[in-house]
Amino acid sequence: MLKSLVTGMLIASLSLSAAADFEYRTPMGMNFAFSEDASSPPSDATSLSCGHYHCVAISGGTVWSIGRNTHGQLGVGDLEARSSWTDTGLSATSVVAGLYQSYALSGSQLWATGMNDRGGLGLGHNHLVTGFTNTNISLSQMNENTVSGGNSFTYLIQDDGNVWVTGRNGEGCLGLGGGGDRYNFTNTNIQAVRVAAGGSHGYLMQSDGSVWAAGNNWRGQTGLLGSIGGTVPTWADTGIDATDIAASWDTGYAISNGSLLAVGRGNKGQTLAWADYGNWTDTGFSADNVVANGQSVYTLKGGTIWSAGWNNYGQLGRSGSVQFMTDTGQAGDEIIAGSLMVFSKTASGVKLAGDGSEMGDSPSSVFRDFLLP
Repeated sequence: MLKSLVTGMLIASLSLSAAADFEYRTPMGMNFAFSEDASSPPSDATSLSCGHYHCVAISGGTVWSIGRNTHGQLGVGDLEARSSWTDTGLSATSVVAGLYQSYALSGSQLWATGMNDRGGLGLGHNHLVTGFTNTNISLSQMNENTVSGGNSFTYLIQDDGNVWVTGRNGEGCLGLGGGGDRYNFTNTNIQAVRVAAGGSHGYLMQSDGSVWAAGNNWRGQTGLLGSIGGTVPTWADTGIDATDIAASWDTGYAISNGSLLAVGRGNKGQTLAWADYGNWTDTGFSADNVVANGQSVYTLKGGTIWSAGWNNYGQLGRSGSVQFMTDTGQAGDEIIAGSLMVFSKTASGVKLAGDGSEMGDSPSSVFRDFLLP
């Protein structure tokens, strides 16, 4: 969701114990050899993205994964968590983590694994998927602005600029005007340059900066009804212009005229107030970028990470009042946000704050080194 500002090369080294290899046959019939705890994994990670409790990265030209695996989101052929980086064996050039899904661009084809109980991977069915599988969607490039995975649904921007959607549609989060869940990617015939999927709602941003929303409005998160409650089953223009957008579980964010706007749920201080907003509201905080996941929000300002929202596992990277954007003091060039964790990337490496308990670490609000594959 689950958006992060990740560019450039992420470089780190990891030395792990003896390999335990196994093989998984995808529904397409292709074989992957997975290597867990590889003795000498390559230390040239070029992409990192994180979902609720898992991360994926590109290293040595293949997809590596780590963390929770309750829905097969690690793409390793089973539902067992991994506390160390595991090579999935899929050759790819970029990866994106959804809430409980993972996506990879391999040979100009979109591959996906993870939560699919409502057709959210666009594979034509709603069966369990534990290994990366070809969606047969062709893309020339992929990043977290063009592919976004929410709670059992996916948005993507095709090369022609059209937004395609698949999966859960009970609250109208696909913006298709009803009709139930979709098991295949469906063209909305709406153009966009960015998409952001939340828990059961989402946003798209067009080339002119206009922000559109659809889906569940139970906390006011579409900003279209002027109140809390209801649904918006068809994509509609919110009336605001933005340069950046982000979605978290029940909250939305936009950067408009240099200010951070928020809409939706604020019970953890994530709207920079202890309030739900049914309209897009200027928080009074100046920013030019925004990253969100779970019930927390982040921005880079003055070369350091600022944060607000839920902090039960230290995922804000600081202590103190959670309803105010506060400087963590942690330097960063990019932010990668998971639901209960946040990563800071600089030229010297990657640091983690929050709950790393399923990645061989422990919960802490202190930023500490995080080793990439």
